[in-house]
Amino acid sequence: MSPNRRSVLLGLGAGGVAVAGGLAGWQLLDDGDEATGGPTTTTSPPPPEPTSSLADALVAVGARYLEATPDEADQEVLLAALPPLDGQVPERPAQALGVLAEQAAADHERGETVTLDGWVLSRTECRAAALYAL
Repeated sequence: MSPNRRSVLLGLGAGGVAVAGGLAGWQLLDDGDEATGGPTTTTSPPPPEPTSSLADALVAVGARYLEATPDEADQEVLLAALPPLDGQVPERPAQALGVLAEQAAADHERGETVTLDGWVLSRTECRAAALYAL
């Protein structure tokens, strides 16, 4: 089964939250249960790192952001816009998302969001994804 937008975002967000907050579990919503007509929830321990399909999705989102915002297609520009990373690109995307969680939440509060192919993401999340797409 290929991931949908909700499962990708929840999986990526859970990875960042698990790193930032040390949570023991995460939730993944799938497309739904035919019997109830709604999404089903599965709780399991967090993976040590997003699966390749989630990492691939993060790179795809970053690439799409860079297509829409070519003036930010530079690692130094992106790192300057993401001060919590201290000028470094974390090896693990989940680590970057955890470090940037407060900045991403502040973006949402200020309405600094970007819509990419139906995804509504904070500018911080897009920039973090763009780092991995470069």
